[in-house]
Amino acid sequence: MRFDALAIGSVRLFRLALGSLVLLIGTALLVVQGFAWLDLEPRMLRVLEWAALCALTTA
Repeated sequence: MRFDALAIGSVRLFRLALGSLVLLIGTALLVVQGFAWLDLEPRMLRVLEWAALCALTTA
């Protein structure tokens, strides 16, 4: 009986690890795509810098 509970836990742990890996890869791809987009649009980079500065001053 104890072995069955361990097997269910390990499957759940595997699913959690796999989901976390997929989430991490997806986030990394979005960050890379965002940096590529900012390299193409220097105006957008300036806008984001000013927006970050405004957010920092109001916080």
